[in-house]
Formats: sequence, C-alpha cells, structure tokens
Amino acid sequence: MLSEDSSDVTRYADEARDNPNLKVHQMGSTPLLGVELMLALKRGEIVAVQADRPAGQNVMSVPFFGASAPLPTGPVELAMATGAPILPVFVAFDRGDRYRVVTLEPMRFEAGAEAAPGERLRAAMGQMATTLETVISRFPDQWFNFYDVWGPTVAAQEEASRA
Repeated sequence: MLSEDSSDVTRYADEARDNPNLKVHQMGSTPLLGVELMLALKRGEIVAVQADRPAGQNVMSVPFFGASAPLPTGPVELAMATGAPILPVFVAFDRGDRYRVVTLEPMRFEAGAEAAPGERLRAAMGQMATTLETVISRFPDQWFNFYDVWGPTVAAQEEASRA
C-alpha cells in the first residue's frame, strides 16, 4: 500500500500488521518489492494491490473515461510475470450502513510471444482501465481520489523531469 497521511488510515494499517497472517508492504519500501510479491504468489498467497492509484515509476497513461490518465502497471506486470489472475474486487457502501463486495470475472494476462511486450502491456492496461470504468460507473459517488486523476500525462511528467 501507499503510505497515507491520514492518521486513521495509518492506524488501521498498523493494526493490520499485527495480524500474523497478513503482511502489509509499503510502496517504495524496497526495490525488491516486486520479487517479494511474486514469491508470495508462487507460494499460493493472495496479494492485494490498488489498480487505480499511480505511484512511482511503473505508470502508464491509458484512455480512462475519455481522457488519458496514468494508472499503475504493477498489478498487470505482476500477473503477466507469474500467470496469476487478477480478481477485480471492489467494496461499495450500500443501504442501511452496509457494505457490498463486488467481484468481477478474473482477468488473465499471458506473457505470450504473439506481440511485443510493450504492446501486451498496453493492451492489458486498456483492459484494466475498462474494468475500472465499469465499476466506477456503477458507483460514481464512491470513487474518491484526493489528487487530479487526469493531471499531467506520464509523457509530460517525464519530459518535465528531463528539462
């Protein structure tokens, strides 16, 4: 997970870390995080990651609700590298102060040889964006981001950093 500024979120994450069956990794805590997550999947463990919150260098701009927006490539790259499916899971607030867990069909991204790796990643990221759009469209009042989702594109950010 990405480190949060909110004390409530930090407190929740700290409490979760006390559970011996749950391991919470902080984004950027180690350059080997991807390897650790791959090994966890190979052991048959469940790895949960956010697919709508870009952070770090593994980000790709894709069409998202009609405009280009950066999304993290890590979940898709991890699935492609391990063969593990991505099970899209969303939690929506429901009537009567209840929560509804929404799951979609598993997404599989094969690391095949029929297309260049960049093309496979771009196609898979487009599928990920479409999946996010599907659920966000169902619950538009429940998707919160405290940053400009459609801010500068990744290409513009890279160009600005080279300048």
